[in-house]
Amino acid sequence: MPPSLHSLWILFTKDSVYRLWNSSIEQWIYALRPLCLMLVFLFLLACPSGWTAAIPSSLNPTLQEAKNNPQALLRSAVQKELATGYGKRPFLRYRLHKVTEHANNTKEIVETPDGDVACLVAINGHPLSADAWQSERARLLALRAHPELQAHRNRREQEDTRRFEELLRALPDAFQVQFAGILSMPNGPAIRLTFQPNPDYKPKDYETRSLRGMSGELWIDARQKRILYFRAHLFQSVNFGWGILGYLNKGGSVQIQQSQVIPSVWTLTNMRLSLTGRALLVKPLHFDIEESATEYQPVANIFHYPQAVDLLLRNACSAHPQSNQQ
Repeated sequence: MPPSLHSLWILFTKDSVYRLWNSSIEQWIYALRPLCLMLVFLFLLACPSGWTAAIPSSLNPTLQEAKNNPQALLRSAVQKELATGYGKRPFLRYRLHKVTEHANNTKEIVETPDGDVACLVAINGHPLSADAWQSERARLLALRAHPELQAHRNRREQEDTRRFEELLRALPDAFQVQFAGILSMPNGPAIRLTFQPNPDYKPKDYETRSLRGMSGELWIDARQKRILYFRAHLFQSVNFGWGILGYLNKGGSVQIQQSQVIPSVWTLTNMRLSLTGRALLVKPLHFDIEESATEYQPVANIFHYPQAVDLLLRNACSAHPQSNQQ
């Protein structure tokens, strides 16, 4: 799954909160990844404001839609994302650099129909030591030898994706949007919209209830109607289960950028998350996470996860010529 993507709100059900209660720091950070995926359509990567651009005459219908019915434009963009998102586009290979309070790591990730496969390639900006590589190699070999491990992760990714799509579908109903101008972007004009909660929206679960505490802005590519950037903040605290299951503090924020990484394929390329709160009233939550994905390329001749494991092993072995490659 692209960077983003394991949302705190997706996890805030009674069973998942109890499960997270006993999780390690690493598991907490992993569990939060979908927050990116859930908020991918809520937030804008901080960019200079005030840019304006003339829009080509061929895009006049889109401009008129943005001015006259921005809600419909958002709905069209959401439908485009749902139709071409993860699992419905070509599989990709890329590098993910992730910085948290506890780690600064770079991984190479290969997407497959069986779920993503990742290989740690750098720590704090430096290639793995021989010992660290041997540990990572052993982990990949164990993954290849035990399909149930990958199947478990794949089921979790699929569930995260399903929940994320439900949140995405809710956005045009959960938010009121307003046209806020035309922006000049490297690949052409973008339409800037601002959003705030719709007071008439009736959330159906904990996940969608969280949308009532968010406001911000988003940019939509005028040519392809793809969501480029989002920025949002929690203007009020968000409670789950009347605050018993947990809450997020007012003032948290997320910033996300989406880009066209190869022709006709869009995905997340940058995310910045800053959130604080509590789980089950007593366990403090403090997340300061930044992710950036680069070197995207289509996956060729890989159909299942064992082939992805072999590819990662070959590439990493070439960087560690003294390692045992049996």
